[in-house]
Amino acid sequence: MPAVFALVVVFGVIWYQWHNRVGLGGPVPAGDIPEVPRHPFDRAQAIKALAALVALLVLFTTDLPREIGGLMIAALLLASRKITSRTMIAAVDWPLLLLFRLSLRHHRRIGANPAWPINSSPRWGIRACCPTIWPY
Repeated sequence: MPAVFALVVVFGVIWYQWHNRVGLGGPVPAGDIPEVPRHPFDRAQAIKALAALVALLVLFTTDLPREIGGLMIAALLLASRKITSRTMIAAVDWPLLLLFRLSLRHHRRIGANPAWPINSSPRWGIRACCPTIWPY
């Protein structure tokens, strides 16, 4: 019930703020819409992405922690001659990663299990209490 109340409150606040401005514009002329750049399909990059996906799924089935497997695949994808590392890192959605990190911190603070195994492997340097890598 609190979620329904919050939904109604958010809807009301947004309507109150924007109801005078939404209908004022009218249709936008076709000449004012900027052209969206079209990128050609790169078959080699698509095959590389599918191979990385399959390798990541295979690594998820092993006893290797998911964090280490994900970092290994990310490092292999960054080692590209065609796309510079700077371009690839610029394409990362950093606010989304920060949101995930903050939500995991919140889950740990309230005592929830954020999908990490309870008995993390100490040989990889992963502590069971937190999903970050700690040197032993």
